[in-house]
Amino acid sequence: MSLTVTRQSGLIRIASTNTSLAEVVRGLAQATHTNVKGGEGLAAITTPITLNWQGNDTAAAWDALLGRFASIAVSCSSAACDLWIVGVNAPRAAGGSPVNAATTTIAEPVQPARPAVPVPGHVESPAQQPGSEENSETN
Repeated sequence: MSLTVTRQSGLIRIASTNTSLAEVVRGLAQATHTNVKGGEGLAAITTPITLNWQGNDTAAAWDALLGRFASIAVSCSSAACDLWIVGVNAPRAAGGSPVNAATTTIAEPVQPARPAVPVPGHVESPAQQPGSEENSETN
C-alpha cells in the first residue's frame, strides 16, 4: 500500500497502489484544495485503488479517481475547488440488493401507449397511420 498525491507548477500527480479510496480522496482533496461534498456514499466502496495519473486539470484528476465509482461535478476558482458527489455506483451486497448509498434518480415523463386496435369512432390522419408517408415536395 502506497500513496503519493502532489501538485507542483500546476501538474497533478496521483500514484496509488492498493490504497483505500478514502485515503486517495483525502490526498487529492488536499493537493488540489478541493472541498468534497456528499462523499458519505463512498464509504460503501472498499475496492483498493491502484492508479497512476498525471495532468493539469483538477476535474480530470477527480474523474480519473472517481469516474467508475460515482457521478461527480467539479467547480474551481483560482483559489480552490468544490467537488459534489451526486451519485455512487455502490457494489451490490450479498443478497443482491444495493448497498445504501446516496444516489440521484431523475424521473422520465411517461408517454401514453398508442392503442393496438382502432378505437371505434376515432380516425387517424394519414400522417399518424403506420406505414404511411407524406410527401410535401413541390415542383
